[in-house]
Amino acid sequence: MNKTVVLLCGLLAFTTAGAANPVPATGDSRREAVSTASKPDIQALVRQARNGHVEAYEALAACYRDGNGVPQSCYNMLMMYSLACHKTGGDLWEILQTLDENHPFRLLIEICKCRKIERVPPELVERLRQASTADARIFDAICTIERGKDPQAALRLLKQAEAEGSEMACIFQTLVWDHINDTKGYRRALRRYANRFPSLYVQLGESYLSDTADKKELLQAVRYYRRADLYGMLTGADARKLLSACTRLEAITNKTVCHEAERKRLENLSSND
Repeated sequence: MNKTVVLLCGLLAFTTAGAANPVPATGDSRREAVSTASKPDIQALVRQARNGHVEAYEALAACYRDGNGVPQSCYNMLMMYSLACHKTGGDLWEILQTLDENHPFRLLIEICKCRKIERVPPELVERLRQASTADARIFDAICTIERGKDPQAALRLLKQAEAEGSEMACIFQTLVWDHINDTKGYRRALRRYANRFPSLYVQLGESYLSDTADKKELLQAVRYYRRADLYGMLTGADARKLLSACTRLEAITNKTVCHEAERKRLENLSSND
């Protein structure tokens, strides 16, 4: 299942796996303390996250997990935990293993680990269908892609899954557009979902940033990296890319794009990565 493994890995592309200090499991007392707070100061946590504070990443992850002060989202939870892992050398797969064994996201990963459609145990697919009819359509979309059929058929299945409440179907749509090298479709899908899943702003920024990017493309790259930053979603590598885009844009326009305070914060974020 090489094509879909590539797609799935795109969800977690900026994480660090296999390190010695995994983030604590879901039942850890620190997480429970965060999740039981009645009114977390989300803005304060985001400010801390923008400065690379691991505790803020973990606290925001718990907020996304519980829907405490932010819309509940498994995907955003995992993205915040991945940022914490990136800083600590932790292993995001440890987090995934804390999900219920019948959680659709965990089941989808187990399916994709099988590498080939023919090797997926039927009972695993049945568990996914029992857990979530909507997310099971993602598996059907995977089968469509693997069997070389029209990607639009896969996208229709993912649209249906989205309409039925699957957040992962939204993410997979962006990955399918990228997989088929349709830049316009990819960017359109990212823009559609980025407000709901802010880490997608990073992918939008990257889609405009290249060695040959012109002024207009650099402006877009800076714009979208900054939007991701507003949610505390930048890694140190992302901060370096934003700084690079600002520097290149300043050279073209001869105008200040990144003020001293922002530059210093981004430099600190990138140096502590």
